[in-house]
Amino acid sequence: MLDYDAPATVEATLVNGRKHKQLLEGFSSAQRREIVDKWRFKANLEPWEEVLAPKLPEGQAPASPGGDSPHQEQQGQSKHP
Repeated sequence: MLDYDAPATVEATLVNGRKHKQLLEGFSSAQRREIVDKWRFKANLEPWEEVLAPKLPEGQAPASPGGDSPHQEQQGQSKHP
């Protein structure tokens, strides 16, 4: 149901779950579009849990990419010449 006596507002729920509400009365169409585009841009900058690196349990050190132990590297006994 439309309420013509209420001020012009926009309510948006972004992909990250954040909700925004803005009074848009007095803004031009381009200004309204800019407000919503800023919300979208800010939401895209926030990292999603699905793409973040997995967290290691407490006390575990990450494996080195070459398979060398950190102790061999420190002593100058790298397996690479």
